[in-house]
Amino acid sequence: MRRAQELDPRVPHDDEAQARTALHEWHTATVLYRHLLEIDPDNINLKMNFASMLMNGEGDFAAARAIFETIPYPRRDASGQPVWREVGYRWELLMLERDFVGAEKLLVEFPLEEFPPPFAGVKSFFFACTAWARGDQGKARDLFEKWRPALESNVQGHPDDPTFVTWLGLIYAYLDRKEEALRESRRAIDLVPANDAVERPRYLTNLALVYALTGETEKAVTLVEQLLTTPAAENMGVAPITLTQLRGWRWDSLRSNPRFQKILAGPEPKTVY
Repeated sequence: MRRAQELDPRVPHDDEAQARTALHEWHTATVLYRHLLEIDPDNINLKMNFASMLMNGEGDFAAARAIFETIPYPRRDASGQPVWREVGYRWELLMLERDFVGAEKLLVEFPLEEFPPPFAGVKSFFFACTAWARGDQGKARDLFEKWRPALESNVQGHPDDPTFVTWLGLIYAYLDRKEEALRESRRAIDLVPANDAVERPRYLTNLALVYALTGETEKAVTLVEQLLTTPAAENMGVAPITLTQLRGWRWDSLRSNPRFQKILAGPEPKTVY
């Protein structure tokens, strides 16, 4: 990856920066992204990936916010349509900051009522998670229930696609359908080769969250301990497990667990690879 950049110095290639991010090498990734943005300071994808690394890694929310402030919201493409893919990054930052009012406002102000297929329902999912995080679980479940039939239909049409299966498992967990949540979440992992170091952590992360949401606290913490040392990057909206993420709203159900408290009190462990 480094050699490719050396051979093509006028075009920014962020492959190494993404790899360093996956290895939790935050400082090195920061240096690389800053260099890449010197080459192409207006590159939106670079900015978004850099901001994502800053907020999910060392939890530098101020630096991530400063990057977002250089990008119009909502940004529009050449045809005048609002660019929806960037909403998740901004929403994630506000949620990590526990600014749930700001997160909801961000979604309300985005001009599309829903994201286009195959991501239809994701905006409603964000609304549901925002309600859940601020304690309005009744409203959250109503919104999760609204998305459930579409997800079930997607799983029926793509029974061997772990992406749809894992999301369905997570929705079941939020809806207190424990047996179905565990079944689908475990099945999603079974659909991914054991040696797939890119995709598998994503589905294991969702399983850990499902464990946490369904009261399987010890299993959740054990899996969190494993994933905290596993190389992983943001993938299809699933943030890797880092100390910053573990301090966020998703893992509030584990707050009273002594083992989880010990994880949060300690330094981030080294990534094993």
